[in-house]
Amino acid sequence: MKTIVLTIALLFAFSFIKAQNFPYLNASTANSGEFVIDVDSNVFMFHGNKFEKLDKHFNPIWINNYSDLRFKNLLLSKTGSLFFIATTVGGDKIGKIEANGNLSWCKSLPSYTTTISGNTYTVSINSADQMLLDRNNQLIITGVDGSFYFLKTDTLGNFMKLRRIGSNVLLTPKNSTIIKDVSGVYSVSSLGYGFEGPVYNLIYKYDDLTDVITADSTFEIAYMGNMNQNPSSNEQTIKSSKQADVFYVCNNAGAASSTLYNTFSFRKIKNTFLTWGVQFQTFAPYLMSLQNVEEDHLKNVYLSVSCKNVSTNKFQKWIVKVDSNGISDHQKYNFLQNFGKASFSGEDSITQLKHHYGNHFFYSIETSSSLPGPLSITKMDSAIGSYCSPTASISVTPSNYYAYAFGSLNTTTLTSVASVTMSPFSSTMSTVTNFSVIINSCLALNTKEYNVDGNISVYPNPANALLNIHTTSNFSIISSTIYDVSGKLVLTSNGQGTINVANLNSGMYFIKVMTDKGEYKQKFIKE
Repeated sequence: MKTIVLTIALLFAFSFIKAQNFPYLNASTANSGEFVIDVDSNVFMFHGNKFEKLDKHFNPIWINNYSDLRFKNLLLSKTGSLFFIATTVGGDKIGKIEANGNLSWCKSLPSYTTTISGNTYTVSINSADQMLLDRNNQLIITGVDGSFYFLKTDTLGNFMKLRRIGSNVLLTPKNSTIIKDVSGVYSVSSLGYGFEGPVYNLIYKYDDLTDVITADSTFEIAYMGNMNQNPSSNEQTIKSSKQADVFYVCNNAGAASSTLYNTFSFRKIKNTFLTWGVQFQTFAPYLMSLQNVEEDHLKNVYLSVSCKNVSTNKFQKWIVKVDSNGISDHQKYNFLQNFGKASFSGEDSITQLKHHYGNHFFYSIETSSSLPGPLSITKMDSAIGSYCSPTASISVTPSNYYAYAFGSLNTTTLTSVASVTMSPFSSTMSTVTNFSVIINSCLALNTKEYNVDGNISVYPNPANALLNIHTTSNFSIISSTIYDVSGKLVLTSNGQGTINVANLNSGMYFIKVMTDKGEYKQKFIKE
């Protein structure tokens, strides 16, 4: 039986309103394997074919099984709907789950016929990497299936457009991630192997209106030509959840013998420009692979890494931290030892660190091994500190990266596919009723978690000119921010008890007050 373990980490710092960094109706990144937090701090988690919606305190709202689906990507809409990519025996499927947990629709990826040298063949796309809701609230899916592809459907799963994309730089495609849509020009990050070893990151732009594709920039992120190293299958592009113009690229270089080292590189790209890169190193027989990336309010990055001992088939699970400038503390943190486990047997243990709300993170473990469960929650008191997580050193060095101007050699080809079949896929939903939570704690001495609600009031509501913020004597205001209903920041105040809202347009707004003991949110009306 699968066991799920959650650890809550209290991070004493400011946190952004959920979904404000997501464009259009997107309210999450849809990164592979990533859980989702909505604007009310509800948690959407998935483990195999089980899908859980939990409230802010991890009480179940609904828990469902969906037969024959193993979820891997989840895209939350600001309307509350959930779009997904799920793995099945016959290949990946896409679909939609309503806010109440009901399965709205599920379909196979496209299949079509093509003629080569007079012979007709049926081609089926079986794998998807990423999804996005564009400016017209249409669903964009990108992936690799022999070549890169770009698929557009409406939100009911009805086919609209399919383009196959070829590159003479990326000879072996590995991953394709839709990054953003700017007025109908889509940016896509693609990873793959070049001739004789290099791993390239190609960023291309596809113009939806003119049906033209152009190569934007290309980087060499690794070189696999050394016969002592084997290319890993763990090339990934991860979209930032805190910065709309940022994504990360990771790559592994696996050691081929017990005397060589294993490297794991991680790079930050902003607006198609490489910002920084770091490289983590362990010596064989240990092999590292990335499982999850999370960020905090200061743009620090936390990597959940699985480290396999190929001699014993044991897996250690670590968190490593890199700050916003690419600087690491050279430490790795092991939360599993809170539960008496230093490692797991088998790769079925999946770990993830996730920013929840305010000062809270949670750490989840899915495993068949014996751990407290079925769902354990442990509270911690610092930014991935050592009170509850033993640490060890890890080698971290700056990672070289190279921008390549291939000029006329960097060409992409675009093939239109018109006659497409997307078949409905049948999955039966059933409700899970035997779901429970075990809560324990691991707090440093003299550390408290405060209930902000009841200690802060915002008035008058409705407001015309001045909005007052009152706190009890033991709370200090750090900042106050006001957002419109779309999540756009419209007003900021630092540490003041009164905010002038006279110049705001009439309508509904959200105010977020950050104190030294947590944050408070409230809706208000501007008259």
